[in-house]
Amino acid sequence: MSRAAALIVKDNTVALIKRVREDKVYYLFPGGTIENGETIKETCIREIKEELGLDIAIDKQIAEVSFGDNIQYIFLCNVVSGTFGSGTGEEYQPGLPVAVGTYEPIWMNISELLSNDVRPVCVCEMIINGYPDCSKKFTDLGNGICVESI
Repeated sequence: MSRAAALIVKDNTVALIKRVREDKVYYLFPGGTIENGETIKETCIREIKEELGLDIAIDKQIAEVSFGDNIQYIFLCNVVSGTFGSGTGEEYQPGLPVAVGTYEPIWMNISELLSNDVRPVCVCEMIINGYPDCSKKFTDLGNGICVESI
């Protein structure tokens, strides 16, 4: 399964999705699964509209993170229009099973990224250390361990 996600930075904060599931709190970069017939970039644009209520422009891909058989593509994006938190995606619809948990769009200060369970951690480290000129590849080993792939 492949997933596209957006890195949106504003005033020293990062847009994230706060997830509460089975009494665990963690944070993800907004995005979702690539649907049939979509490009990775089209998925990113669609998912950010659904999850955050924002129209975005993609600047560049900054990371490709493998975890198990899955790959997540992270794009640095700029907000074009919209109202943060006004997404109407299926994760916000009433009647979801309790096991699915909750989704909440938030802004988190960059200085707090590594002190919270923000996944994948390698992208948090990139944000803190500055973005590279080219996209980096990582393998997420779980439990907050992420290594650069060669």
